[in-house]
Amino acid sequence: MKDEVIDLRNTPLISPQSIRSPKYALRDFAGILVLNGEIVLRTNKLAHDIQNDYESKKLVLVGVLDGSVHFIKDLSEGIGIPIKRTFIKVSSYRDNTTSGEIELHLNPMINLNGMDVLIVEDIVDSGKTLQFIIDEIKQKFNPNTVKTCSLLDKAEKRAPGFENVVADYTGFIIPDEFVVGYGLDFADNYRGYRHIAVLKPEVFSK
Repeated sequence: MKDEVIDLRNTPLISPQSIRSPKYALRDFAGILVLNGEIVLRTNKLAHDIQNDYESKKLVLVGVLDGSVHFIKDLSEGIGIPIKRTFIKVSSYRDNTTSGEIELHLNPMINLNGMDVLIVEDIVDSGKTLQFIIDEIKQKFNPNTVKTCSLLDKAEKRAPGFENVVADYTGFIIPDEFVVGYGLDFADNYRGYRHIAVLKPEVFSK
């Protein structure tokens, strides 16, 4: 049975000083939003739900590079049925700015025709990128089904016309903050941080 998505929009941040943290975390982070242990527990629950829903299907996870790498690894390890896994690349951000156009490098190593595709994202914010990926996969391949899974959902950031873009499987709803860690980055920094943290505005506004 699927449970309700965990809503963290009113959750107080955890001080990086309260746990073992590298110097850059103490310097650059306003606080920690999701501890790694919480990520693991939630990912395991999502994996269990996916396993139940795809028990007799041809499941292929399509990870969106680079942010989903940590998430898709842990997610796929928790799914106890045979699966395939591949990656695609989407370019829409340049550091902390949006280019205005989405470029999809759709060259999965697995043929998606006839497969049950589950797109795996690190975060959904405006909804434009996720909808673009869904549309492109449906147009360029002949998948049996296309669904989506995202670790984070910045629900308050939906662009006009994309309000109904919601992942089929979601880990956490988060506030409108710049988050990094566990694969998420700012200018290719902080991806390796184990937890999900909120970046100080002065860091990304330089």
